[in-house]
Amino acid sequence: MDTPTLLRRLKSFIKGEVESAKKTLEFYSHDTSLFELVPEVVVYPLDTEDVGNIVRFVSVHKKENPRLS
Repeated sequence: MDTPTLLRRLKSFIKGEVESAKKTLEFYSHDTSLFELVPEVVVYPLDTEDVGNIVRFVSVHKKENPRLS
């Protein structure tokens, strides 16, 4: 699944925000470890329902996009 399709599908699936701005992706590409992994999108769930919907979305689409997490 390409990034524009992923963005569109996620935005229609949750109430929260979904971003793909370069600055946002760079910010979330690392933590306190030495590893860096730039995400395709960053999701900000609005509530627990959004979290459940994101988990379901990943579960349904994991086979077609194994990098989804």
